[in-house]
Amino acid sequence: MSSIHPRSIKLHVSLDGKFLFTLDDLARAEAQVLAECARHPDPNERMRAASSQTTPAESLSYLRRDLHPHVRLRVADNICTPAEDFVVLAEDSDPQVRAAVLNNPSTPPLVKIWMRGGYGDMSLKEFLETANAD
Repeated sequence: MSSIHPRSIKLHVSLDGKFLFTLDDLARAEAQVLAECARHPDPNERMRAASSQTTPAESLSYLRRDLHPHVRLRVADNICTPAEDFVVLAEDSDPQVRAAVLNNPSTPPLVKIWMRGGYGDMSLKEFLETANAD
């Protein structure tokens, strides 16, 4: 049984049929808008970008360093956040951000182990280096 790949579907946008866009075109346009939202001065726009699963990974990485804790919280909640960003967010100053990292199913297991404690003064970076050396 064959299936149609969703990216191969064409979508007519204009009423006269002169413009034809693929879903790839629409996805690229959405990613571009979200990348622009990630750098917007309004934290609500940055939260919108941080919450979307279609925001480019580079934009999520940029947003993980946002000064507004609610933006970082949305990045920590996003299942599409790159694994290396969870390493930074796991040591965030805001306890809600750290809790979101711990509860996100995409957070790497070693990060969750470190967050649950028992490693004294060992930083997450040191913990990961030690764990990966074994």
